[in-house]
Amino acid sequence: MVLCFNSLHLLGVAKPGDACWARLKFGHVPGMASSMFLGRFYCVTPDGVMVLKDQPPRLELAAELPMRVSSITDSVHLVGCAGELMLVHRRFWGRHSWNNKFKRSFDAYRVDLDAKTLRRVNNFGGGTW
Repeated sequence: MVLCFNSLHLLGVAKPGDACWARLKFGHVPGMASSMFLGRFYCVTPDGVMVLKDQPPRLELAAELPMRVSSITDSVHLVGCAGELMLVHRRFWGRHSWNNKFKRSFDAYRVDLDAKTLRRVNNFGGGTW
């Protein structure tokens, strides 16, 4: 079981039969995306997609991010889709101009856990964007 306390920069980790929770501190990650996938806890930090390992509890790199993610204008989301771990990167961008036109865009990536990379995809298997 994993409890994520974003504001405290802390994960609480315990397995059935453990006498107490193990604490795992992590750096400041505004709005850290996290997800359980195939029985493992994954989260996104500025370092990349991380996976929670045990003995001792620690976050290890599962995949590097091929793009910069702004903590102010971007968000990332981890989702499981058809047996694959996917990362959705939402960007909000634009220019201050006479019409104050801003745009949102989304990019989707398949997390390749073997190669430790993200591969951009055009769909989630059911249709294109």
